[in-house]
Amino acid sequence: MIRACALLLVGVFPGALASAQDPGPEMAVSVVQRTARVRPFVGERVAVDVLVTVDAQRAEEQFVSLFRRPLDLPLQVDLPWLLGEVGVSARLASAAEGVRIAVGGEEYRAVEQVTAVDGRPVRRLTVEAEILVSTPGELTLAAPRVRWAWASRFEEDLFGTRRPVDRRDASTEGSPLLLDVRPLPTDGRPDDFLGAVGRFQVEATLDRDVVEDGETLGLRLRVTGDGDLGAFGAPRLDSLAGFDVVGRLERPEADARVLVYELAPRVVGAVEVPAVAFPYFDPTGEGAWRVARTAPLPVTVRGTAGQASLDGLPPLLPFAPVDSRDRAGRIPSAPLWGGLLLPWLLAAVVLLRRGAQRRGALPEVRIRRAALRLRRSVARGGNPRAALAACAAEVLDVPLAAVIGPDLEQRLCDAGVRPPEARACATLLRALVGASYGGPPVEEPQEHVLRVAEAWVRGPGAGGRR
Repeated sequence: MIRACALLLVGVFPGALASAQDPGPEMAVSVVQRTARVRPFVGERVAVDVLVTVDAQRAEEQFVSLFRRPLDLPLQVDLPWLLGEVGVSARLASAAEGVRIAVGGEEYRAVEQVTAVDGRPVRRLTVEAEILVSTPGELTLAAPRVRWAWASRFEEDLFGTRRPVDRRDASTEGSPLLLDVRPLPTDGRPDDFLGAVGRFQVEATLDRDVVEDGETLGLRLRVTGDGDLGAFGAPRLDSLAGFDVVGRLERPEADARVLVYELAPRVVGAVEVPAVAFPYFDPTGEGAWRVARTAPLPVTVRGTAGQASLDGLPPLLPFAPVDSRDRAGRIPSAPLWGGLLLPWLLAAVVLLRRGAQRRGALPEVRIRRAALRLRRSVARGGNPRAALAACAAEVLDVPLAAVIGPDLEQRLCDAGVRPPEARACATLLRALVGASYGGPPVEEPQEHVLRVAEAWVRGPGAGGRR
């Protein structure tokens, strides 16, 4: 009697006994998210794995496609924190080879492992993600969700394609993941820390090991590591002994951050580009402050003259504006103007050769380059008036004959020079020109021109606007 009832039950409800042995199609999938770093530090990259377990037999026999585009396994995994929760940025790490599923509406290749649970074959898929946390405190990653469709009956169409007759949608949801995000410790924090969190390496190279005095060379810093390469500021090399930084640019690489600094040597002879320090926070374990350093780089600067010292020089004198007439009230003749402008015109040849490079440079870079050339020219005994005029022409990107004018100060400001330095340059240049026509002499003109050059090289923002 009992056996007959059992046979009748199977005949009327063929899925009844199957449900006692295996899960139904609506229970054929489960999902869980996990991480080994439940107490990360601010700025740390945290690996998060989303594990999707699928009943292999149910998937083979009853799952139907969710999209027109075919997938190896018709599953849609939704991760709300991929869309950008507060304090979190996330990215997926798709495998080169793997099972094609959909994650967030996009095709994704998941790592697969086939195993058995209670005698039934299951497919375990891993979605690998990485999050970057930027705010300390408790952080909850919303629960993951998996959607799929299935059918219990299928028919073949005229083309022999298997079509579901009773398609139904199903979904399952995992649990949220709670993280306790720790702030970076203040004890031992380097003064020049710029935000690098992770484990990093840094190497330095020069574009050449011999340079002429007055020229520049390129210092290439290449930073690699497992932290966020875009989260830290570029190292400042303002205090690099023996060199001035006159420019910087970045060259992107797939797995590194590359910064190229343009250096102008201050001295001649066999010198070294000092080691560059790169402080960072290593979040491994309980975390620690560390400093990566480059090796010193030897370079030979060929030349004969060094830089004049500015220690103890007097400040700029408050020069009064000078009229361009001589003592008798006459305007200087054309031959006299020609003699005055001759050294400027000679310098223009050099400036024109540098024109293309100068016009492509940023204002602060152009100003520092011009100031460095001015400083070297005067230190070698060059004419202070001609050198200062050539410097102004380079900054303004105009011919030498177009430098002198009543609006010189304003034009220098418009070119990116700070107002105090623009005023000093315009006033000094007018005084030097006036002295050439019998006006009041300028005491120690070399020192005053060097003061202008030094202010442009070392001023905040390297001569940038305020």
